[in-house]
Amino acid sequence: MNRGLPDPGWSCRDHALLTAGILGIEGIQSRFIYGRTMFLRGFRGIGQELTAESDHRWLEADSLGLVDLSPQVRRPRGGSPATWPGVDFEALIGEWLPVGSGTHEVCFSGEEYARKVAEWSHRPDESVALYYQERVSGLSPQHISSPNEVIDSPLGVWLERFNDPELYAKAILHFSDRFNDRGASAGIANKAVLWRNIASRSAGAVDQVLGLLFP
Repeated sequence: MNRGLPDPGWSCRDHALLTAGILGIEGIQSRFIYGRTMFLRGFRGIGQELTAESDHRWLEADSLGLVDLSPQVRRPRGGSPATWPGVDFEALIGEWLPVGSGTHEVCFSGEEYARKVAEWSHRPDESVALYYQERVSGLSPQHISSPNEVIDSPLGVWLERFNDPELYAKAILHFSDRFNDRGASAGIANKAVLWRNIASRSAGAVDQVLGLLFP
């Protein structure tokens, strides 16, 4: 989701895969969680209803808890607070960041999810992210070797212009390097420039990532 508007860029699936790969290189095991999420500020909400066809994907990581870097839930540019007031949110990494701006709860049934949505809609001055966990799966070698077969995202379609089947593996290595202050920054101001720099990495990224994640 991106401020309640269609987003042709990164999807929750892209964020989850790359984050799982980076965490795995750091020795932190994680699992993909499939389900739905709803951000609420009083009676205004943004996310997936139980009847929605789309779903959401995030991670449950050892020692960290729930990890979700994908939602963009500030007010839409030029949007009306009557439609969605926006909330102060950067990411969920075990807790809502920035700390103190909101909270989150995980539900394990549709009934619980619907009940929580109703309960939180009566708290006009509080922000919450409700997650409904429907199923769990682990990171597999196929996620690294054939990411487009399991991600199917707008970003993946856009990246086809590079004709590079190793691009997601290269991205995992790139962001892992940046996380550990290795190598020069490719910059993120321009999407095309960022991915062109990532694509310029040496071949063999898939084997390298598989060796790190599945020794």
